[in-house]
Amino acid sequence: MLVACLLRRGMKGRITKRSVDALEHPVPGRVLWDDRLAGFGVKPNPNGRKAYLYQYRMGGRDTPTRTITLGYHGEGLTADQARQLASEIAWKRANGIDEQQERKAKTAGGSDLAFDNYVEFFADRYLARKWERRGAEAARLLRREAKPHFQATKISDIHKRDVTALLDKLEARPGIATNTAAAMRRMFNWAIERGDLESSPMDRIALPAKPPSRSRFLDDSEIAALWRATRAIDHPIMSLTRFLLLTGQRRDEASHIRMCEIDEDTMEWNLPATRTKNKKPHTVPLSNLAREEVFAMRNEGGYLFSVNGERPIQNWSYWKPRLSKLVDTEAGRLLAPWKVHDIRRTVATGMQRIGVATDVIEAFQNRATRTGVAEVYQRHDYAEEKAQAAALWDDHIRSIVGSRA
Repeated sequence: MLVACLLRRGMKGRITKRSVDALEHPVPGRVLWDDRLAGFGVKPNPNGRKAYLYQYRMGGRDTPTRTITLGYHGEGLTADQARQLASEIAWKRANGIDEQQERKAKTAGGSDLAFDNYVEFFADRYLARKWERRGAEAARLLRREAKPHFQATKISDIHKRDVTALLDKLEARPGIATNTAAAMRRMFNWAIERGDLESSPMDRIALPAKPPSRSRFLDDSEIAALWRATRAIDHPIMSLTRFLLLTGQRRDEASHIRMCEIDEDTMEWNLPATRTKNKKPHTVPLSNLAREEVFAMRNEGGYLFSVNGERPIQNWSYWKPRLSKLVDTEAGRLLAPWKVHDIRRTVATGMQRIGVATDVIEAFQNRATRTGVAEVYQRHDYAEEKAQAAALWDDHIRSIVGSRA
């Protein structure tokens, strides 16, 4: 089942010269995966060429998938030779060596220390391994905010005024500015440790002030309007939004659900430690309405909340403004600005209001509230209480959305 969760959809069988020769009439996205060497596959293309590839991850299921094209069948490469190449990359992976990053490092780690290349080098060599809690978000911000600004400028040619110019651009988004600056500072310091840089252009630059903590949550009338609005558009992101409203879990953890994390006997969603913010396994009891969302989007091999099962929902920046307009329409008024993360606060606040104990809510949302001696000796997992809380919240949602549930 784990292999089924890690590999993209496709066929499975023994990759030999005979089986590859027999591949015809390619279906877009379909790959013949080898049944012995996980990640080794061959993909027939519409132009008649058949590409050997090796697909792997350098971490858990929430880390990016890497795909190496080994070559093309009959173009100086046989099935046995491709298998040998894939086996060598698999051995490197098992020993902590990333083949894709090694190839990139020939450029990023040599004379051409271009910022855009170095971001990828840093993301794979440092963020994915040593900054587990925030590494993925740091990589996303470096790619989205910093790379377009610095582009292929060598990191040694970046000066303090260049950095402040970027921070000035981000001033209107204080949260993004703070986190982007923190990621850049860490990258430049790492470059110094490696000997790729003599000094950091961020020395003596104060990080932007953190934005004030948010307190926004949706009241019952706003919850009802949000629920109705999600029913107006047939798209997986709307189902995911309802699922967030029913479970109160973190957006990115929910968007990466696969069916192999759902226990259909107990109707629980089991998140491994590699998928949670606090690096602790977490079990979420699924209410009746939450189960409906799961099984409506059921996809045995891929992501549940996805257009094609191959990639989780990520385009919130496109859908959130459209959803907000629909919510305002359903509410009959212009609501105060809200963010997707406010849904998590809405669930916590709503549960508190209907009588769920604070420690149960904390356990339900997997918040690390017990530390030190308490964490060692207080081992109660609140399984029964969490299930009761999920059912109470389900009933409350039904009571305010009525027949639209």
